[in-house]
Amino acid sequence: MNRKAILIAVSSQSNPIPGVYEDCDLWHNFLLSYSGGVWNKNEIIPLKDCNRKTLLAAVNSAKDAHYSLIVFAGHGQSIKTDLPWNETQVFLGNDEQMLECELNPGTPRCTLILDCCRQSPEITESTALIKKGMLHESKSDPVKCRAAYNQSLENAEGGLIKIYSTAIGKSADDIPSFSQHLLYQANEWSKQNYGILTFQQGGALAADAIQKRNPQQIPEYHGGRRLRHFPLAVNIK
Repeated sequence: MNRKAILIAVSSQSNPIPGVYEDCDLWHNFLLSYSGGVWNKNEIIPLKDCNRKTLLAAVNSAKDAHYSLIVFAGHGQSIKTDLPWNETQVFLGNDEQMLECELNPGTPRCTLILDCCRQSPEITESTALIKKGMLHESKSDPVKCRAAYNQSLENAEGGLIKIYSTAIGKSADDIPSFSQHLLYQANEWSKQNYGILTFQQGGALAADAIQKRNPQQIPEYHGGRRLRHFPLAVNIK
């Protein structure tokens, strides 16, 4: 199973979100861990404050993978395009923008996570620092964890899954961010459970936690009608 992950963190000078860099680092460390599926370092592309050209090159480099995971942490907004539905537009370095559809490398299986606001352009979000969590030290066999993760990917239906940190018109909380909530739930799950935690299940756990803290945020999981969802975390006896 050829994988590729692109982890994007952008904090503009005019409206900084310093915590996005920690989000990017946490995702990187999680993917390398046993629970995260034992990704190889050469399968992960971390990008911080990248411009449009650099990001497009990274997305293009992932097009031949069997599975791609794209995570964006930073500022975003919901805009009307030629499509019949709104699209999320993310902000990059050098005051450039990119639409969510451009972040999809077109791999047979893809998870796109947009950890940003989806308000209309005239509304801005408040910014704050986030707290860093700790990863669970699993005692599982890394070879078995990677194999189980790959098998779960093989068993899942192909296509694109989109996960939004907020509903359209809502702002995202930065203390902690959606990524922090999601990875915390994956970490807690791996302490007490064996098998596979899917993005659908992990997203639901994160949404419940966010509901208690910031009920206006309303994260959204768009997985279509699939019965078998992509893995978020794995723990093997």
